[in-house]
Amino acid sequence: MEERIKKLEEIRIRSLARKRNKIKAFLFLFLFFIISYGFLYTKKRILNLLWNLEIFKIKHIKIYPENKIEMLKFLEIEEEQNLLFIDIKSLIEKINSLPEIEECKIKKVFPSTIEIHIKERKPWKILKYEDKSFLIDKNGIILNNYNENSSLIVIYGIKINEKESKIEESEKLIILSELEKWYNYFNIKNYFKISRIDISNLNKIEISDGERFILLTSVKLKEKMEKLSFILKQIKKNFEYIDMRFKDAYIKIRNEGTNNYSG
Repeated sequence: MEERIKKLEEIRIRSLARKRNKIKAFLFLFLFFIISYGFLYTKKRILNLLWNLEIFKIKHIKIYPENKIEMLKFLEIEEEQNLLFIDIKSLIEKINSLPEIEECKIKKVFPSTIEIHIKERKPWKILKYEDKSFLIDKNGIILNNYNENSSLIVIYGIKINEKESKIEESEKLIILSELEKWYNYFNIKNYFKISRIDISNLNKIEISDGERFILLTSVKLKEKMEKLSFILKQIKKNFEYIDMRFKDAYIKIRNEGTNNYSG
């Protein structure tokens, strides 16, 4: 009998414990709901308050450089918008989508100013491809602001994917950059000013000033350009072409024929 009473008591205690746990769970959920509702209600009230605060309404939009002020129409930023709720990341992505923009930084200056700092891509060369002209920067990005009167060097012999507006032969850009580097380093421009480069064949790169031309290869460009600099200092402008592709340079002197230069 005692054992039965003991078991019944244990069952009663477990039943009470389950009821208490259910009540606790209900109270916890109810309290969580009240707190969540209160938080959301308070948050909404705070956001509405902040949204309507005059102090955070945009009063000044500054763009650097200042000549890009027309970009405001593209960005659709209007004064009186709330500075707190402007999506900076979205604005940056929108600006960076423009081909001529290399980098963009946007800063909120509280309480009512937004600053936009833009770094534009610098035009580097004019690329001719299939009777069309493309303005590119050093990374091969095709820019929109091509000008027929540009004095930049004209490049031939690099393919372009017009659908994706990008250069397909990026390795040639590296060679062009190296050529430009040594061209400037050895001051070759003082004796021979390049106006066009044909890089169709890496074993026969042709640089020209419009009247004369020089042939190079993509191999040992530094060595070739250093030797070319020395040759140009000696012969000045008195040549028709110079072939630097081999161990000895071949020079066609005007009205004299071809001479060999070794060194």
